Amino acid sequence: QAATTSSLLPKLPSGCEQGDTLHLSGVDLCDGTAVVDVKPYVPFADTAEGASVAPWLADTRQQTPDLEVVWSEAAAAELRALLPQLRLLRGEDQARAAVSEVLAADPRSVHWRQTRAALDYGFSIDLLNVVCRFDGGACTVRTVQHLHLCDRSHVAGDAGGGPLADPS
Repeated sequence: QAATTSSLLPKLPSGCEQGDTLHLSGVDLCDGTAVVDVKPYVPFADTAEGASVAPWLADTRQQTPDLEVVWSEAAAAELRALLPQLRLLRGEDQARAAVSEVLAADPRSVHWRQTRAALDYGFSIDLLNVVCRFDGGACTVRTVQHLHLCDRSHVAGDAGGGPLADPS
C-alpha cells in the first residue's frame, strides 16, 4: 500500500515539546507513526486559516522584492535562435517570461549568494541553459544556450572556465 500524506497542516500545541519528541494534533496518523519531516508554516508558501507564524520566522513574513531582470542583446538573440527547438515553452514571450520569473525570485541558495555572489549563475529550463549575473537588485541574462550543447563554463566558477578557488 502506498504511503499518503495529509493535506492539512497539523497543530503543534504550545508546550508540546518533550526532548526530541513533538506531539501533533489535527493530523490523521496512527499512534507511533514516524513523522519524517516537520516544516514551519510560512504564509507566502502555505494557506491555513488561523495559523500563526513561528517567532523565529517573523522576519520572513515579507517576501523578498523581485529583482529586475535585464536581457543582454546577445542572450535575447540566442533565445530567438533556439525557439524552434523548445519542447515546453511556446514563443519568445512565454520563454522570456518563464526565465525572467525564475530569475526575479533569485533562485540561488543562501550559500551561493554569500560565497559566490560575483560569479555567473546558471540554470536550466526546457532545453535552455541560462547563464546570468546578479548584481545588487538586478539580474542580467548574459547567454542562453541549448542545454545539450552548452559549454557550462559558468559551473567552473569563473569567467575563464578555471576551477573554483577554495574558499578557505
